[in-house]
Parts: sequence; structure tokens; C-alpha cells
Amino acid sequence: MKNILIVTAAALSAFAIAAFALSSRFPVDADSLLGYLSVFALMGLAALEYRIDRKRLLGR
Repeated sequence: MKNILIVTAAALSAFAIAAFALSSRFPVDADSLLGYLSVFALMGLAALEYRIDRKRLLGR
């Protein structure tokens, strides 16, 4: 239940950031923004699923 709430909050904040970036005059089109958001979402889900932390990344 906790992971679902975190993922939902992250998805909603990502949509809010995307809406802000597309509404302002940044040189970012919708395709590249969608690509970046999908990569960050997959990285976030992998971190939640596999519980990636600093000790595992550095091997200590």
C-alpha cells in the first residue's frame, strides 16, 4: 500500500512538471519530455522494487 501511494504521488508530480514545462516557453517538445519522464519513472520503480540504496550501488 505504501509503494502504491509513493508511485501515485510521483506520477502526479511528474504530470504536473510536464504540464508546467509544456505550458511555458522551454525548448522541449512533448516527445522528448515523454521519453525523459518514462525513463525516470522506470528508474524510480526499479529503485522501489529492488530497494536500491547507496550500499548496494557502491558494493559495501
